[in-house]
Amino acid sequence: MRSERTAPTRAAEGARYLAELGSQGALLFRTVVPLGPDALSRLLAARALVPSGRGVEGRAPAVLDLLLRLSEVVGADSGYAKILRGGAAAFTRLGYDATRIEDLLEAGGVSPRTFYQFFRNKAEVLGALMELFLAVLFDITRHGLEQQGAPLERLRRIVRQLVGGVAIIEGLAHVMIAEALRPGSPVEAMVEQLRGGLAAQLEPVYRELAPGLDQRWVRVRVMALMGALLELRPTADASVEELLRAEELLLELVAPPALASGARHTQSRARG
Repeated sequence: MRSERTAPTRAAEGARYLAELGSQGALLFRTVVPLGPDALSRLLAARALVPSGRGVEGRAPAVLDLLLRLSEVVGADSGYAKILRGGAAAFTRLGYDATRIEDLLEAGGVSPRTFYQFFRNKAEVLGALMELFLAVLFDITRHGLEQQGAPLERLRRIVRQLVGGVAIIEGLAHVMIAEALRPGSPVEAMVEQLRGGLAAQLEPVYRELAPGLDQRWVRVRVMALMGALLELRPTADASVEELLRAEELLLELVAPPALASGARHTQSRARG
C-alpha cells in the first residue's frame, strides 16, 4: 500500500465534490425527513437499486446510496462516490477501529490506486463522511429555525429533523457520533465544530425561550443531545411510536427545564 504520507493527487477535486454532495444531501434530507416513517421504509426498499459491496455484509445507508447514485448519474466522479459508499458500509458493519483499507476497497469496489488519489487513510474517509453529516445537520437545523412558529415549536421541529436524519442514515450515524465523542478519535477535532455550530444556531431560540440563559448550558445540552441520539439509536425501521417517543425525550433534554415540563404536559393532553 502507498505510504499515508503521500499527498493525494485529487484531494482538491474530492473536496469540491464533497461540498456538492453536502448541498444535494441537505436538499434530500429536507425533502424526505418530513414525510415520516413511510418515507424511511421506502428508502430501505430502494437499496435493491444499488449493487452491494463484495466483501462487507450489509450496505451503506439507503439515503447515502441514493445520494451517491444520483451524483454518479449526473456525472460526478464514480470512484470518489464508491469510496464513500464503501466507507459507509464498512464502518457501519465493522466499526471504525476494525475496518481496514482492504475492507473499504472491497466494499466500494475500487482499486488502491483510485483510493489513494483521494485519501491517505481510512481516517480521512471517516472525516469526509463526518463533514457530509455536519453539512446536512447544520442545513436542516437552519431550515427548521427559519420556519414560522413559536420558539418551542421551532425547537421541536429541529429535534424531529435530527431524529429522522439519524434514523435514515442508520448505523453510520451511530458510528460517527460515537467516534466524535471518543477521546483520541480521528474526528475529535470536529466535535467543537459540531458543538459550536449547533449552539450558535440554537442560541437565538433559547434567547426567546429563556432570556439570560447561560451559553454554557446550551453547549452542554448540544453534547448531551448527541449522546442521547447514540443511546436511543433511532433507525429507519422504527415504529411511529418509537420515533415520537425519541422526539419527546430529546425535546425534554434540550428545552429549558420549565418549558420542557410544559411541553410534556401539552403532549400528554394532546394524546389523550
